[in-house]
Amino acid sequence: MRIPPLLFRNLPSIPIRKVTVKSESHGGLSVFLGCSHPGVANCLRHIVSLFAGRRIKAVVGGMHLENVGPQRLQDTIKFLEDLNLQKIVPLHCTGLAAAFTIKERFKDRCLLLKAGDSFEL
Repeated sequence: MRIPPLLFRNLPSIPIRKVTVKSESHGGLSVFLGCSHPGVANCLRHIVSLFAGRRIKAVVGGMHLENVGPQRLQDTIKFLEDLNLQKIVPLHCTGLAAAFTIKERFKDRCLLLKAGDSFEL
């Protein structure tokens, strides 16, 4: 899997407690993000480095994009597209505008959920 160059440099190291990975034998990794303060691209690059050779199939959680500028949002979405995700679920700190933009690009692979909703991976 080709991962684009690091998008956001000079950020603090990624605390593992912010990310949970569920490894599945069929289809790849499902990543659950608490809140991606270091940047969602940086968090996912870290996961790729820890699970070399495994594909990320789903990303669920806070992507901390609520107050980013348009270029950073587009760069982040491009990074996510390059992962060829089967499912993406932007929650809480992703922000509504960013979540809707992700939905526009990922179509039916993106779920916009609220408290109490459920889904299957």
